[in-house]
Amino acid sequence: MNPQPLPETVYKLLETAISASKKLDRKKYLPHHRHFHSPGEDGRCRIGLAGAVMAVTYNHSPEDDVLPSMHPPSIRWKLEALHHMQNGRWVHAYGLVHLLEPCLFTESRLSFLRIPAHTRFIGWRTFSSHLRSIARTIPKLRKIE
Repeated sequence: MNPQPLPETVYKLLETAISASKKLDRKKYLPHHRHFHSPGEDGRCRIGLAGAVMAVTYNHSPEDDVLPSMHPPSIRWKLEALHHMQNGRWVHAYGLVHLLEPCLFTESRLSFLRIPAHTRFIGWRTFSSHLRSIARTIPKLRKIE
């Protein structure tokens, strides 16, 4: 069985991650900026944007310790791109999604995008604020791509 492909653009991938993040059970998951998808001692799985996609799109259980490298390359690079987007590293994320570095004009436009608020989120309150902040970047990314 082939895994479900992820979107081919940065803005669509980001929309997918935000949507997945909103579907997570708050009793089973705890947002944490330093984790992809890692079970915690309190029974809740630590996740970032990539981990939300792993949980919702690929049905990884909260008990699973999952890294992007455990997925096929076409998915791995996009999951890693989400981690870079989460931290406002737009140029690097673009390169991972498109598997090539952006031209100088595109790189310049990406470089002017804001770093999202609360990039060091821990917990639902700061993660929700982070999601609102990063979502404001989507219209600008759509124009760039």
